[in-house]
Amino acid sequence: MGGYRVYESVRGEIYRLARKTVSKEERRRSGFVDRLVTEYMAIPGSNRTLDAATLADETDWLDAGCRTYFPESEALVQVLWRSRMDVTLEDLDLPSFPRAFAAAWPDCEVDGSGLAGCLAWWGRAADRLESMRKFGSRYMGGPARAIGGFEDPEQLALHVSYRGSEKMMGLSPTLRCSVPSKHLRACLASDEGFRTSLGMYRSPELVGAMDLTEAEVKQQYVVVRSLIHLMVYLKARPEAVREGWPDGRNQRDLAPVWLKSPRPSVVTCPGLERDSPSAHWRTWHFRTYPTKRDGTKRTGLVSVRGTMVNAELKEPRTVELVEWKGE
Repeated sequence: MGGYRVYESVRGEIYRLARKTVSKEERRRSGFVDRLVTEYMAIPGSNRTLDAATLADETDWLDAGCRTYFPESEALVQVLWRSRMDVTLEDLDLPSFPRAFAAAWPDCEVDGSGLAGCLAWWGRAADRLESMRKFGSRYMGGPARAIGGFEDPEQLALHVSYRGSEKMMGLSPTLRCSVPSKHLRACLASDEGFRTSLGMYRSPELVGAMDLTEAEVKQQYVVVRSLIHLMVYLKARPEAVREGWPDGRNQRDLAPVWLKSPRPSVVTCPGLERDSPSAHWRTWHFRTYPTKRDGTKRTGLVSVRGTMVNAELKEPRTVELVEWKGE
């Protein structure tokens, strides 16, 4: 869509199916998509699917204004992929992000896998219960049960959802990943660390879940790692974010017709040529402060100085230290 792989929502899939049987006049009526979600959630067993969990994330995304980040070029995506990052979810100052937000990627491959536009939702167990309560009250007439949980209810987790490209019976499956903060470093280190740290959704109450193929696991690793690297960059370089659509594109190009008021943000990299995928940062590294002997550590994130290779730096800037006021 417009040279980008935007987040393909569960709502969008339901809307696409409804277009075959519902008139254009009916589709234009206020609240039409909400009614579709209500009808979907009335189907027996639908509340125990990954689609339901993702629909709840989408509800928070819609309520927060549908923030979507657009990295401006493939070169920036590749730079971020190669950067070394030693962080936890707590280091990202997550309250500065919307509870749910989307990432739309330039149409490209990273490490041999195609990126997919994705939706991110972050929070603790209590946040998740509140999100499901709100979703159930709005679309089911009662509370919805959260799918998946973690040993520590206070532990932060990042949930990432996107639509698979391989259709089954004409439908695109939902691929979803939940990353607790304690596993983040292992998940960023390698696809093998990602695979062994997270496992699969195997709850006996979960309806319709299937194991991922090897290619799908690899793609999920690429999508999640690219997203987290993008989030670190957003925290380290807030001045590189500008409101609006990518150059030469607009809402009609990059948003579904049913999404009325999206909030797009373009993520730039000053000096990085748009058509120079070979340009890269050498020794760009983000990490936290070391833990002291008494078990405490200073909050904040250290950005190690980097050097741009094969790119003309018109306005070079170095981010040496980023600190924020948080817990």
